[in-house]
Amino acid sequence: MNLKSPATLFGHKVKRIHCLGVGGMGMAPLAIYLAQSGYEVSGQDDALRAAVKDMLLRHGVSLGTLPSECDLVVVSSAIKSGHQDLAAVDQEKTLVVKRGVLLAEVAQGKKLVAICGSHGKTTTTALLIDALRRLGFSADYILGGLFTDASVPPAACTGSDWLVAEVDESDGTIGQFNPEISLVVNLDWDHTDHYKTSDDLSTTFRDLIERTTAAVLTSQECEMSVQLSHETKPSAEMLTFGRGGTFAGESSTKHDGIQTLTLGGRFALESVRVRATGDFNARNAVGALATAQLMGATLQEDALENFVGVRRRQSVLCDEGGIRVIEDYAHHPKEVGALLGSLREGLSDGGRVIAVFQPHRFSRTAQFKEDFVAALSLADEVFLLEVYSAGETPVAGGTSADLLAEWEGIRPKSLVRLVDEQSVELFELLARTVRSGDTVAFVGAGTIDESAHDYARRCRAKRWDAFVDAAKPLLSSETLLKREEPLANKTTMRVGGAAR
Repeated sequence: MNLKSPATLFGHKVKRIHCLGVGGMGMAPLAIYLAQSGYEVSGQDDALRAAVKDMLLRHGVSLGTLPSECDLVVVSSAIKSGHQDLAAVDQEKTLVVKRGVLLAEVAQGKKLVAICGSHGKTTTTALLIDALRRLGFSADYILGGLFTDASVPPAACTGSDWLVAEVDESDGTIGQFNPEISLVVNLDWDHTDHYKTSDDLSTTFRDLIERTTAAVLTSQECEMSVQLSHETKPSAEMLTFGRGGTFAGESSTKHDGIQTLTLGGRFALESVRVRATGDFNARNAVGALATAQLMGATLQEDALENFVGVRRRQSVLCDEGGIRVIEDYAHHPKEVGALLGSLREGLSDGGRVIAVFQPHRFSRTAQFKEDFVAALSLADEVFLLEVYSAGETPVAGGTSADLLAEWEGIRPKSLVRLVDEQSVELFELLARTVRSGDTVAFVGAGTIDESAHDYARRCRAKRWDAFVDAAKPLLSSETLLKREEPLANKTTMRVGGAAR
């Protein structure tokens, strides 16, 4: 879908859009969607990662500083008011808006399906997108993350009347949306810098539900959601999903990473297979499938059997030599507890869960110290990194040292250590601690994924070295052993990547 002339946004003719903080997982997919819609889109970021850079360029987003001719600047919530790049914008000539506000404007005129709530939004949105794609149901979409399969873009402008979008409540811009369908995956007090009490959060979602025009889906298994649904009288049809919900579903069998969900209630299907682990993801899938059916898609048993997954959501980085390394974006106590509980279910006899945790935001750490300790206690050992501030200034009681002190007061026998992420200390401790059968989980929403990938590379290299040592006595002295050897020059068609 290409615009033949500048489109109108916020009452202004807009052709050129510049994104500040374009590397963020909320901003990058939106930038791609805008580029696919026909806008000239550029962006910049202080910490743009290679994978995100490649993806943006591949989908038509140029990178660089603020262009001289620009109609609109969209700002990530990570960009603070005093940021030098924002200060360079002449706001008398150029319209400046928050990312969430622009997303809401883009959704005007579409039948918006808003995936929202406290935990699991990205995975649930990805499940819905994946199901719709495989079922051949046309819908635009904007994800708040990246699929593990890089060939699947995180946004698509197809020209459909439908738009599936992950809607974030963290900065208050959720108040700008008027959905056709709202899927509230669950509710839990979070983002304490913006919502001072849980009632503030409830009010925000009550208002969203009342603005929804066709249908609202809430979790039957979330206490806060159930209470909110009883207190709200929207014009839209109020429905539930989960065990005993209007759209009923629960996991019945699990094998090789695939769950079979038994469905009931209003579902037009009796069962479905989902490539995802854990009860939490089973509930997410039930909500996604219920939404797909409400949109008009005809469900099939294999709709989610080949779900590609989302990066940093139980992503397996390495599974060699009896050691499994995963990374996950969990950064709220409920998310951390659900993740570690799910990992414990999949352990082999004698296996342990080793957690490397980076708290996200001082305010969240201070508010939920005791809950974090309870959640992390599901791991056998914990390596605690310094808080990732996300631009916050420190608050009293919100450091990793404060979390460690809380841990020692509540769980004196638990094994937990405060470690400097930037030093070799973490990898040395893991080398001495981890043994065959263990799962090492790098958990958090900050920069911890860099450590996760570094550790996975070390594990693969160690496995290779052990293989070479074992193979050498069996081979002639002339034999060459190579790792990551390109295969393209060895095949007839000259295709093929590196062999492990």
